Amino acid sequence: MRRLFAIDPELGNEDCPVIIVGTNRMALLTYTALLQEGISVEAFCDLSGKNLGLEIMGKPVIDSGSVKQYGNAHLVYAGEDLQHAEKDLVLFEGMPVWIDRHAYGIVNDCVWSFM
Repeated sequence: MRRLFAIDPELGNEDCPVIIVGTNRMALLTYTALLQEGISVEAFCDLSGKNLGLEIMGKPVIDSGSVKQYGNAHLVYAGEDLQHAEKDLVLFEGMPVWIDRHAYGIVNDCVWSFM
């Protein structure tokens, strides 16, 4: 996994679609951050299967098996928490994956500030 502290120039390459792995609040935060950097997201991947067939922000929600239909896609992990990342991402072995550790810190700080 690559740490994503700043937008990596490899992300957003026209030949490599970006797919966000996750459909939760982190996925929406990640989507917004990528959009602000001019990187378009092709789809969201739902590992739980609860949201398959729906759309998030106008993008399709797909399962892990459908990711390969997007060719040499780049994945940005936005799962519930980083402790599950390794287990979740074994499905995508060999594919480039980014993870925004900084965003997790921001979300956790915001949650704790309201408690």
